Amino acid sequence: LKRNCDACDFHQEMKRGCNLHQSRTNTALMNIRDPEISIIQYQPGHQHIPGHFWYKRTGISRIQIGIDGFMWMLFPTTHQVLSPAVGSLFARNQCFAWLLIEGGIIYLKTPVKGKITAINPAFINREINSQLFLSPEADLWLMEIETEDETIYSQNILTKSEYIETIEIDRSRLKILTHAPDSNNDLSLSRISQITKKDFGDYLRIVGDGRIMIC
Repeated sequence: LKRNCDACDFHQEMKRGCNLHQSRTNTALMNIRDPEISIIQYQPGHQHIPGHFWYKRTGISRIQIGIDGFMWMLFPTTHQVLSPAVGSLFARNQCFAWLLIEGGIIYLKTPVKGKITAINPAFINREINSQLFLSPEADLWLMEIETEDETIYSQNILTKSEYIETIEIDRSRLKILTHAPDSNNDLSLSRISQITKKDFGDYLRIVGDGRIMIC
């Protein structure tokens, strides 16, 4: 029809089906784990930046980058971590890792530009059958990146007090959405709450500084 899509019955049917699927997806309930403040630590040697990302220098103009324990606790059903190939180049705020979780895919956007020089062997072609937040945070780096020193120095590094305050604020935001009880017993075994996919996506965009999304 010479690209006159509005006159195409097939195009209209596809749009209708897509909208119905999107509506069902956004209202679907997802299981998430309420973050346990007691096991979240400010890691020595890690430079924590807004959005629950961290990086660690591994050499001249090279850093390891990952997400913190707070964020891993939100994704207890992660069963695979996907990354581009070593040598891939990407710009700042470009997707550089994907977490396959129950009911969706988490998209992570890199806070720095650069080239991938290594990928965490723990995530390469591996099905994950454990709760990753129980592993040492230093073991959960996603990839090593070669970047410019100016890019590294330009990051907004959080102090320990700023990081802890961020954790508390973001946890409170989540409790409002999930209606989780405000309990001082962080070791409770029943810490799974439900949230709609749309609300969870909106929450991740806020606490992830615009760099964490769900599809």
